[in-house]
Amino acid sequence: MATSSVGNRGPGQADMVAQVERMVYQLYQGQDSESRSVADQWLQSLQNSEQAWSLSWTLLQHQEVAVRNFGALMLHNKISKSWSELPREQYEGLRVELFSEIARSSGQGPRLVLIQLCRCLVAFAFATVPDIWPNTVVSMVHSLRDATRSIQDSDFPTSVLQLLTILPEEYERTSEQMVAAKRGAIRRELKNGLPTVLSLLEEVLVSAGSDAVKIDAMKCFSSWVEFGLPLPEVQGFVGQLLQGLVNDELFTQACNTLADIVSKEESLKYVYECNLHTIHS
Repeated sequence: MATSSVGNRGPGQADMVAQVERMVYQLYQGQDSESRSVADQWLQSLQNSEQAWSLSWTLLQHQEVAVRNFGALMLHNKISKSWSELPREQYEGLRVELFSEIARSSGQGPRLVLIQLCRCLVAFAFATVPDIWPNTVVSMVHSLRDATRSIQDSDFPTSVLQLLTILPEEYERTSEQMVAAKRGAIRRELKNGLPTVLSLLEEVLVSAGSDAVKIDAMKCFSSWVEFGLPLPEVQGFVGQLLQGLVNDELFTQACNTLADIVSKEESLKYVYECNLHTIHS
């Protein structure tokens, strides 16, 4: 039976972890294509095995970034492709562990592992919307903010913005593979969460003291623009983005995000009018 429990990480997995480490090294550092192909096939087979549920958590504690990243990739593969293996009574435990691991990674880096863990949580959300995890987006923001605040002294933790950036991107990437009913349910959940997302992003752009955090917020806003935002929701952000044009650190991302808005045909007239108002005020 599949399991996500950290309690199953025992010493019996030590040999397997060592083998994974060797194969990951061989995949990325192998001297010839044949050895890299062998490593790739072995790792692919491991990802599809039932033991991958528990082994992935062991790998996430590894000191080598490449091994930790493979652990996160393996966990995402299990959640997105082998969901039926996981007993329903383990859903809540998996969700709690994901929040905890994302919060830990937010404080310790590196970002590529954090990104894969956020993809894991999004895959979990898509699998459990709407019956098991209602009000998904609001719950994500509040739960992760609370979990991260005890580890990272910041009102705007990187993990929250990263998660909210990935959420609409993963929907766009995977929605065509979903049945219509599931696709519609997830889209409704994302739309229901828009007020919470936009409120947080506006708070970051107005109040965050770090330009890097503001850049993350702009990237996040771009992801939701691609998902589809009602024009009235764009109003407050255009002004903030135009202000970013006078900041050397924010200029490039502000331009990119404004371009994303303008690329949406229905937004073009509105943004043009906002620019005229700003220029003449």
